[in-house]
Amino acid sequence: MATKAETYSPGAHTGAVRALHDARRTELLARDEVLASEIAAAQAERDDINEALRLMSPPVEAEIVAMAAE
Repeated sequence: MATKAETYSPGAHTGAVRALHDARRTELLARDEVLASEIAAAQAERDDINEALRLMSPPVEAEIVAMAAE
């Protein structure tokens, strides 16, 4: 037997539906916060890599040609 989808419609908000939605909202917000932290950490790592590459001496063109030939 199919169950009715939970929807927000005027006058149909029961305490159970609100509680369920609040729990789901809390879970989604927590997941979003974790992902935002992971993205920030990954971006910081990319910035560090780019800074290290910028500080390195430029590659010798002969080495680039040899690496491309491999």
